[in-house]
Amino acid sequence: IITVLILAVLGVLYSFVFTHNTVPDEPLHYTTAYHVSNQMLFKFGDEQKNMIMRAEDDAYIRGSSIILSDEQYVNVSENSHLFCKNNKEIRAEQGYIRNKVLPYVASAIGITIGRIANFSAFWTYQLARTFNYLSFLVFVYFAIKLMPFNKVAIASIAMLPVNLHIMASVSYDVFSVGGVLLLFAYIMNLRYGQKKIGLTQLGILAIIIALVIPQKVAYIGVAALVLLLPKENFKKPKLHFLFKCLLGLIAVGSILIIQMHNTTKLVSN
Repeated sequence: IITVLILAVLGVLYSFVFTHNTVPDEPLHYTTAYHVSNQMLFKFGDEQKNMIMRAEDDAYIRGSSIILSDEQYVNVSENSHLFCKNNKEIRAEQGYIRNKVLPYVASAIGITIGRIANFSAFWTYQLARTFNYLSFLVFVYFAIKLMPFNKVAIASIAMLPVNLHIMASVSYDVFSVGGVLLLFAYIMNLRYGQKKIGLTQLGILAIIIALVIPQKVAYIGVAALVLLLPKENFKKPKLHFLFKCLLGLIAVGSILIIQMHNTTKLVSN
């Protein structure tokens, strides 16, 4: 709990010190989350080229620099009014990542709330950051709870300045990093914990692997840690090799499905 509270305070500081769009690739992450928000609001218009967006949101993104500067803080102060002054929906020429949805759900919820409440572009953007960071806090909380030893290691990784810089933004890395921390902690729990590994534990492990690893293929090495699980930890030791192979297939299969989906989109475009 103390770690989460410290992270919450640090997250607020990072979120306001590093102004909108100044985190690497954040404008693209924000428009992608905005696209997911459109789906949540049942706005299913063709967004291949022109995205459905409030005029004020479009103007705010275009008017915000990606470089942290005095001018950027001035821009923030000028746009920090609470309610939206121009909520007319337009077709904005904004790009977005078409092959990812799940990592942007938290940010999209914040954007959706901001649009429904008619908050300004600034505070809608801030809600996107806040909900994304809250999802990271949830990941860290459960990772620390599951870690059977040296829990401070999870807290230390979460509090690294480079991590906080990204986590307090709209980046999809929040889902990837948080998910990997949870996956690592759960594998360590199964390896060194007291409970025997059964179908329930393997099912949970399979779900985490299938959801997290395809988002960032480089983290497949963390999924490979299942090979460290000794057969003595299984309720049915004779099946431990089969279970490990199955988890490996789930990891590789989920990645292939995502990549094939990406390739199909590239061919169709």
